[in-house]
Amino acid sequence: MADLADKAEALEQRVRDEALARSREQLPHGASRSNCMHCGNPIPSARRHALPGVERCAPCQQLLERQERRSSW
Repeated sequence: MADLADKAEALEQRVRDEALARSREQLPHGASRSNCMHCGNPIPSARRHALPGVERCAPCQQLLERQERRSSW
């Protein structure tokens, strides 16, 4: 039986995979997203390499996650 941590990890992986698929669909073949879709600032290359398909810079992603946590209460 999967515990809460396993379920959270599976959910996180699914969300990441879906975001990557969306990102690939939206960009022309061979292109990559280098600017945050929220604020337009550049996404550091280390972040893009660590999280392929990332769409937001770290501050915007943190803001989004905080908003999602608040709305789920």
